[in-house]
Amino acid sequence: MSNSYLFEARGETRPIRPYRGVSGVQKVFDGLLITVGDSEIFSSSTVVVDEGDFINEPVRALCWVDFEQKKVNEHAQWKANSQFIKDLRSSLQKTNVPTENLLVLFIASTSYLHLSETIWEGSVDEFMSALDNKIGLELVKRGAPRPRPLQTPHGGCDISVFLSLKDARAQKAGEAWRKGTWLANSEMKIRTGLGNFGFSFTPEKLTEEIREQFGLPTGTIRHIDCPSAIEAVDGPSHISIFIDEDILSHLNLDSTSDVSESFQYQIAIDVTTAVLYKGHKELSESDFESYSDIETSLCGQLIKGMATDASDNKFKPELADHLFFLLRQEPSQLVSHQEALLDPKEALLKTFTEGSQ
Repeated sequence: MSNSYLFEARGETRPIRPYRGVSGVQKVFDGLLITVGDSEIFSSSTVVVDEGDFINEPVRALCWVDFEQKKVNEHAQWKANSQFIKDLRSSLQKTNVPTENLLVLFIASTSYLHLSETIWEGSVDEFMSALDNKIGLELVKRGAPRPRPLQTPHGGCDISVFLSLKDARAQKAGEAWRKGTWLANSEMKIRTGLGNFGFSFTPEKLTEEIREQFGLPTGTIRHIDCPSAIEAVDGPSHISIFIDEDILSHLNLDSTSDVSESFQYQIAIDVTTAVLYKGHKELSESDFESYSDIETSLCGQLIKGMATDASDNKFKPELADHLFFLLRQEPSQLVSHQEALLDPKEALLKTFTEGSQ
């Protein structure tokens, strides 16, 4: 069963959990890894994979095993998975939490369109049973419908696994009791050479207070507020996009519908359009002369994505300079390039089909 959400999953950092036995559970969970085709992504690590593998290859959860062992023993992976199951059972006993009250969740998320999907969900027993073989737990099978976060090679994908309480328990000192409390978690980051846009945006409520703050008329349903688009940025930048409360509520309740998906693409187009036109205005007031002058800016990151050939994953400097020229002279042309990169056509056509039924 797969659930989609409008917002990017907000994985917790790992503070010390104040519950009995959870450090042992976490240690076991740290032995999990994700595979995308032949690429292995370990807990708390980031791995760059081929973009073709990213959108086509099966995704599995396995336990770490030495590569040399796998070469000489075809059952090494199965043995490692079985040992993981044994260690997990043992560590869970020390938490005093019944395994039937625990849930395992694998969540895939991307900052590209702020999509998040639960790609696998089950009890601890179901998790251990699915893992107890030589290929591990199949999160995404070859040829099966692919979760949307794994359809966005420009943004990459984070896969998080959580072991959490399914239901509330009687409160006891030193024991997890609140529904949803996680006992252990692990995160693996999958990226491609196409990279991302270098900034994030999370839809927020467009309240009357926000309208008043920005001097917006009552009928406004969305507003974008972003920092400089051509100045160098040190680390990720955040762009604020505010969406009418009622519309945002509907999107959050039914984010998997064709209309919602189309609107989410439109949000992404609106954000990048705002960045490009702000960059166009700022360029007219600057002495920047080439792409290299804005390479690490918001616009620079957008141009980098457009100037990278998806077929061979190669960056084309001459194309980047041409796109810089368009940013300065014809920003509408650059917006068209960006829209092609987002490729919203299929999502838009679905809304027409949905509306005619």
